[in-house]
Amino acid sequence: MDDLEKQHERDGKTIAELEAIVDGFKKQASKLQIVPFDGYLQWCFRWEQAQQRVKARDAVIRDFLDQVQKAARHLHVLAREAGMVRQGIQPVTDEDRRLVNLLEAIRGLEDLVRMYL
Repeated sequence: MDDLEKQHERDGKTIAELEAIVDGFKKQASKLQIVPFDGYLQWCFRWEQAQQRVKARDAVIRDFLDQVQKAARHLHVLAREAGMVRQGIQPVTDEDRRLVNLLEAIRGLEDLVRMYL
C-alpha cells in the first residue's frame, strides 16, 4: 500500500507540474497575436493562380507558334514563286542583277522555312 501511495504522490506532483507547464503556455498564447491562416486554402489559391498563369503562357506560345507557321507557309509560297520568276529573268542590267539577287535570297529561305512547317 505504501508503494501505491508513493506512486500517487509522484503522479500528483507530475500532474501538478504538467498543469503548471500548460498554464504557462496558455499565458504565453494569450499574449500572442492570433492571425487566422488556413495554409491549405492559401496553397490551393496559389496553385490555381500558378495554373492560370501556365495556361495563359501556353496560350501565348500556341498563338506565337501559329503565327510563325502562317508566316512560314507564306514564305514557302513566296520562295517557290521567286524561283519561278527568277527563271524568267536574265541579269543584263544592274537592276536585273539586284532583282535576281533578291529572288535568290528569297529562294534560299525555303530550306529554313521547311523546319517550321
